[in-house]
Amino acid sequence: MNPVWAIFFKDRFRTPFSVYKMSLAEIVFLLTGVAAVGYFGVQGLDWLFGLEFSETSVLDSTNIE
Repeated sequence: MNPVWAIFFKDRFRTPFSVYKMSLAEIVFLLTGVAAVGYFGVQGLDWLFGLEFSETSVLDSTNIE
């Protein structure tokens, strides 16, 4: 097996939540999925409840003229 290929796809890493070892590619994919679910979850809550999480709303509300 190519050493560069083995870095990404050989099962070497044991995660705290699994009983089997995962490859680096699986860990990167898992973390990307968790980050995407978190990001789009916040965006969905923002859309659903109309919450203001952006910095522009803070700047607009403090503009006194």
